[in-house]
Amino acid sequence: MERFSNEYIIAILMNIFDTNSVEDILIVDDNVNSRKLLMNILKQAGYQVRPASDGKLALRTIKIKSPMLILLDIRMPDMDGYQVCQHLKISEETRGIPVIFISALDESMDKAKAFEVGGIDYILKPFDTTEVLARVRTHLSIVMMQQRLEKQNIQLQKASEELEKRVQERTLELSEANVALQESEQRADAANHAKSGFLANMSHEIRTPMNAILGFTEILSSKLQESQYQEYLAAINSSGKTLLSLLNDILDLAKVEAGKLELEYTAVEPAKVFHDIGQLFTSKITEKQLDFKIDITPNMPSALFLDETRLRQILLNLLSNAIKFTDSGFIKLTSSWIETTTEQGEFIFTVKDSGKGINIKHQETVFTAFTQQNGQEQAKYEGTGLGLTITRRLVEMMGGTISLKSMPNKGSNFKIHFPKIEIATPIASESVAKLDIEKFQFEPAKILIVEDIKLNRDLITAYLAPYKTLELLEADNGKDAIILAKHHCPNLILMDKKMPIMNGYEAAKHIKSHPILKHIPIVFITASLMKLEKEKLKKLCDGFLGKPINRNDLIIEISHFLTHSKVESCKVIEQTEIKVIILTPEMVPKLSELLNILQNKTNIEWQSISQAPSLGINALITFGEQMQTLGEKYGYPPLQDLGKSLQNQAKLFDMNALPITLQKYPDLIDTLIELLNQETIAFPD
Repeated sequence: MERFSNEYIIAILMNIFDTNSVEDILIVDDNVNSRKLLMNILKQAGYQVRPASDGKLALRTIKIKSPMLILLDIRMPDMDGYQVCQHLKISEETRGIPVIFISALDESMDKAKAFEVGGIDYILKPFDTTEVLARVRTHLSIVMMQQRLEKQNIQLQKASEELEKRVQERTLELSEANVALQESEQRADAANHAKSGFLANMSHEIRTPMNAILGFTEILSSKLQESQYQEYLAAINSSGKTLLSLLNDILDLAKVEAGKLELEYTAVEPAKVFHDIGQLFTSKITEKQLDFKIDITPNMPSALFLDETRLRQILLNLLSNAIKFTDSGFIKLTSSWIETTTEQGEFIFTVKDSGKGINIKHQETVFTAFTQQNGQEQAKYEGTGLGLTITRRLVEMMGGTISLKSMPNKGSNFKIHFPKIEIATPIASESVAKLDIEKFQFEPAKILIVEDIKLNRDLITAYLAPYKTLELLEADNGKDAIILAKHHCPNLILMDKKMPIMNGYEAAKHIKSHPILKHIPIVFITASLMKLEKEKLKKLCDGFLGKPINRNDLIIEISHFLTHSKVESCKVIEQTEIKVIILTPEMVPKLSELLNILQNKTNIEWQSISQAPSLGINALITFGEQMQTLGEKYGYPPLQDLGKSLQNQAKLFDMNALPITLQKYPDLIDTLIELLNQETIAFPD
């Protein structure tokens, strides 16, 4: 009855996380100069490139060996790029190969047809090296991530089946013999911990490339202004966050099963949490035209002692499920409080919907891991069945219970009951503006970035690029980091925890024990940390940054250790163009009539919308259209501009800018009154 060996587990992990893949790109172009130029650009960037001078040759080449990516010219003799792409999409073996069209044609019809036949992107001639590499890198990253996930899923399934098979064999043997019960329990516990550790490690490894995907998407989003590219980036970002959410679920489940998920109780404002979570689902609720209501009992204490992170996670899972399975009708989040003493009480909240509902015999299985309701349309609803499993575990860990009442096609009602929750001292209201990292100016300093994955180093470098006073040094392992630290004596070290040759823990231990280097602050960058591990690392570091990193968190964290100042603006303020409206006798009656409309009917609509801009996107768009129309009809440009801004911001769900734009409406009315009381007034664009 041998135990699972370390070699066995390591073999599984090496098979699953094998990243030795060749980035093979096929260039199809009848123009030899264009073909050579693309090949040189991509070869210098380290890619393996194959050429094809026409469509038929390309199809024969692909049949022999499928590339990871195809750059396909549109205009070619005998068979053009459209026909080649259509041929690829017909075949099961080749339809998954991404195709980027290349052409000197910049007509919208050509682009539309390119996407219609199955292309994923479009590059114009003459080529811009930066653009070509950025697009190729982005699409290859997506392809490689998909391939890696597919491979990992297959390997995970095989490993899980093998582990399960071994556990069953040993359990059967022990059951028949009935002699080594204690040894059997120890073995089962070891297998469970191995499985949990395996899942946790898988999540950690995938989170690392996700850091690059989400990070570079954030950078590109600020640089690409075209709406179409913004939509592509938004899709990549949304998909990346969805995948990250799934990984977080898997990691949390592994932590729960391993008994390593810790709760951190603080004073929490339940009303604020409810409204915050509601706002996260605004776009989906609006898209499905659902009636969403939050009902908080009047006697709810201002603050309770809860784990806010886990409370939010519970609400996210329940509301996400409700929205997913509700195509029409309503979703309602209600809360109640039963005071048992002056210091504690029963905290109860429910999530009710009018959606698909669940058959009684299947209601208990919805809380089982990796299980979905029988008959559920996988393609429509997706998911892994982890959300409710984790929700129940979290509720039980926090000392509560979760129950379900549901009927098919009549909706579901999930009830969470915490019987003993302590009342906390109300949280002092603070009016702290969000830090604007663009206003930071750092004094000259050296930062050593220690990370074995180049993409992650590139991401941090890109985030810090605007701060010209910062000198960035790089190392891909702890041993080289120590050498660079001794030579340059940096002002700050950003240290990854898991690295080859020497990991971050050992490197930090060496640096903190060195008489000259020990004063250098070290910030650990890591995908996940258990509480005990974090306490251990606290003795060697001065801060933590979690993967995936975002630019705002990075700048704020380094500002704790580097001398800096804040300026009003890091951008050059350009001269504002002024629009001057000259009031003529003919304009007075029209503008007076407009003022009357704005002060009465539309003012009531504005007051209603401005109360909750995030819950009325369609109403905001309609209101913006109305303002633009009134501005055009009565010849008042400031009202037109306000209407256009509201529409654009609402369509992009820009919840930061919308409230600011809405508050310009009363000022606009005051300005109109002032205009009617004098001859001229100037308006900034």
